[in-house]
Amino acid sequence: MQRKITCNSLSSVGVSNMGELLTWGSNKYFILGQKRTNSSATMPATLKVSGHDITVTDVSLGEFHAACLINDKFTNCISM
Repeated sequence: MQRKITCNSLSSVGVSNMGELLTWGSNKYFILGQKRTNSSATMPATLKVSGHDITVTDVSLGEFHAACLINDKFTNCISM
């Protein structure tokens, strides 16, 4: 289940009720945090956010970047 979904013209990013970061759509410019730019997904995939006791609480997506709020304190930029 999604708590929040944000999108641009080609990609979508969401935060689940469990605080997981989910990405799908085009990975152009590495915006989804995946390793290859030519990859694309039609189903949401969980993006691993490194660290202990991390909960993603908010997310924002632009045309060339995505950023998430972690534990309501720190912003982590996925790609620029």
